[in-house]
Amino acid sequence: PKDVISNKDEKPVLLNVRELYLYFEEAKKLSVYARAGAAVRRLLGTGDIKLFCETYLNKPPGGLSTPWHQDWPLLPFDNREAVNCYTALEDISVEQGALRVGSGSHRLGSLYWPKSFGEQIPLQKLLSDEDRELLATLAAPGDKMMDGVPVHEMPFKAGDALIFSTMSLHGAGGNNTDRPRRAWARIIINSNMRYTGMPYLKTDSVGLSPGANFDLPRYPAFAE
Repeated sequence: PKDVISNKDEKPVLLNVRELYLYFEEAKKLSVYARAGAAVRRLLGTGDIKLFCETYLNKPPGGLSTPWHQDWPLLPFDNREAVNCYTALEDISVEQGALRVGSGSHRLGSLYWPKSFGEQIPLQKLLSDEDRELLATLAAPGDKMMDGVPVHEMPFKAGDALIFSTMSLHGAGGNNTDRPRRAWARIIINSNMRYTGMPYLKTDSVGLSPGANFDLPRYPAFAE
């Protein structure tokens, strides 16, 4: 399935293609590649993990900023043991709209999900003074300060990946170049994750019952 995510003026933010791994065996093999799985296992502290979904992300030339958001509020998960693995499919400059992540923001809990990608709410309105004070103590070397918050934003080489919590605030700048920005994102979960039954586009019609694990073939386990 394809999505064109636009703002209220119908200007493009992202062109997405979802779940390629369900249609192409090559994409499935890459989606559950062992090296990425090993990194996620270390981060989650668990042995068994699964692919929940994946999306090809194309920000076209002139594509607008992706607003700050968290993945977690939309996901029908009963716990937080889930990460987003974002991979650059080609070299990505900051000017192309490289991914940016609020360092330490996963510690703040569920904060915000935009009603549409036309919303561009600055960090200073999303976070309290106490939130910003906490995040300032969690800054990592190389972080930039945006609205008083440390943010990881750096260029990517083709094949570079950044893995972060689905609770992390993240977004991207606009693409101010004449080249598309191509990347690939996967949501990866602990195999013990249970479905809450919360309405969600990617699970509404797959046959899961509330309280069930994600044990359908469309959620493959990662190779060891």
